[in-house]
Amino acid sequence: MPCMQKIKKEEELQLENEELRSRLAETEATLDAIRNGEVDAIVVSGKEGEKIFTLASAETPYRIIIEEMEEGAVTIGDDGTILFCNRRFAALINTPMDKILGAKFIDFVSQEEHTKYNEMLQQSLNGRISQEITTFNKHGESIYLHLSTCMLPEEMQGKICIIVSDITELKRHQQDLQELVNERTLELNKTNAELKEINATKDKLFSIIAHDLRGPFTSLLGYSDLIIANLHTYDMNKFEQMILHINLAAKDAYTLLENLLVWARSKNGQLQFNPQWHNLTEVLNEIGENLNSLAMIKNITITNRSGPNIFGLADENMLHAIVRNLIANAIKFCKPGGQIEIFTTSGANYIEIAVKDNGIGMPAEIRNKLFGSQETYSSTGTAHEKGTGLGLLICREFVEKHQGRIWVDSEPGEGSCFYFTLPNP
Repeated sequence: MPCMQKIKKEEELQLENEELRSRLAETEATLDAIRNGEVDAIVVSGKEGEKIFTLASAETPYRIIIEEMEEGAVTIGDDGTILFCNRRFAALINTPMDKILGAKFIDFVSQEEHTKYNEMLQQSLNGRISQEITTFNKHGESIYLHLSTCMLPEEMQGKICIIVSDITELKRHQQDLQELVNERTLELNKTNAELKEINATKDKLFSIIAHDLRGPFTSLLGYSDLIIANLHTYDMNKFEQMILHINLAAKDAYTLLENLLVWARSKNGQLQFNPQWHNLTEVLNEIGENLNSLAMIKNITITNRSGPNIFGLADENMLHAIVRNLIANAIKFCKPGGQIEIFTTSGANYIEIAVKDNGIGMPAEIRNKLFGSQETYSSTGTAHEKGTGLGLLICREFVEKHQGRIWVDSEPGEGSCFYFTLPNP
């Protein structure tokens, strides 16, 4: 009997040993599977139910795909908490993984785009949606991300999956292109404006040449033909009148031609701006003397009432053109026997030059047209002198080139006074 019991115990021990060997082999196989990345989780059953232990180091084919993606991958819960992200997403926002998991995705979105992000999540509940979002990395630098969202199946952890693509370089390249387009657009607009101005200048030149310059030459040819035809019949008084008309027409043609050349040179950039210090008293005297012959035809006197040795900073050619045109304009609208006076006044940072006449003056509607726009305005002088208004336009452009002002005071029958300023630094 004792022998039979001993045999039975040995058999039981042998069975227990075989069971232990089987369990040991199973455990070793499980450990090998874990080492080889063939297991994502272990389920352990006990009195408290089943417990699931996930293995962060386990690399299933799906995990390998997610981790090798060039895009970031994130899953978030109902409240926007990040439940999972791959290494690429952590690299994109330059933040450690342990600082990302458990955080809210919106924490990484720029404040200005929180509303856009929330709207995107709301729209994701109805289907796949894409959106561009600006986020920050840990250095506070802005990066541009393209987010593509979709709902996750109920059995999966998380509510929404977000695929994140870095479009920062693309966005910056796009911004650089937009800046370049804006620059080119400005250049194009500037070029178009310049072309319009050139065309307007060309049209103005052709108009003056075709109409206004023809007038003086018509007078020159007409009066000279009369003299030739009546050389032996006209008396000296008649000859004197004819010659005066010829002289006046020649001076009108010369003044107009000179203004045309000066204006054309200023428009095409050939007239250089070279301000220097000048004795304004001497310049005004010189110009007045040059125009005395024109004034004498109408018995007009030109008086320079400027003080001695008044200096101003101006471009010599432009200064001569301004003063010459203002005095010539005063002669045109002075009655025979009239008077033209020139004054200078020194201010804190400017010098004011005035050309005053006691001519016919002008009403407000004409006065307001003279310097109110780029359009030219002209009227007939007291001796039926023709004009184009080009002289006053030149005056305005040249005064503005000096950063000065030009204006006129005038009333009908009381003459006119034209003022302009030059800098006095």
